[in-house]
Amino acid sequence: MSKKPDGYIPSISINTNCTSKEDVAAEVSALKLAVALIYRRLPKEDQENILLEMRQINSEVINRVAEQLEQFKFN
Repeated sequence: MSKKPDGYIPSISINTNCTSKEDVAAEVSALKLAVALIYRRLPKEDQENILLEMRQINSEVINRVAEQLEQFKFN
């Protein structure tokens, strides 16, 4: 019996519903929430570094996402 590599997930199926702008917006919002929940589990120092890196890109869109992500930061 062979051992599977760490992190192996068999039969992954990820789909996107993009039949309308509203569907795409809902998919993006769900993905942003998933990332935020992962971000929340990171140590405070890593959270700060991610926000700093995002803001260094100096993009209006990325800055807005950083502000949204900051809501999930440890206080």
